[in-house]
Amino acid sequence: MKTNLSIEKLSQAAKVLRCIAHPDRLRIVECLEHKTLSVNQLIEKLGLDQAVVSKHLSVLRRGGIVSSKVDKNFRRYVISYPNVLNVLNCMRKHGGK
Repeated sequence: MKTNLSIEKLSQAAKVLRCIAHPDRLRIVECLEHKTLSVNQLIEKLGLDQAVVSKHLSVLRRGGIVSSKVDKNFRRYVISYPNVLNVLNCMRKHGGK
């Protein structure tokens, strides 16, 4: 079987998929799709504990999916790898049973 994707691209795709392979991390990505949010805003939107949101943000940050910037006294998170939104859109389109 021949593939059009290089080993490097397949490795990058696998890394991204591992990073987002949790429902709460997917929800975080979805929340950050159109705006930057602080941890407190994510906690409020998701209804999760601060420790849980922080843990998932750490995974997403290490994977290069999100980044943060300090805005006054708050750290705000933003999507830093916009191609991850293609995965989200694919799931919206084809994710049903």
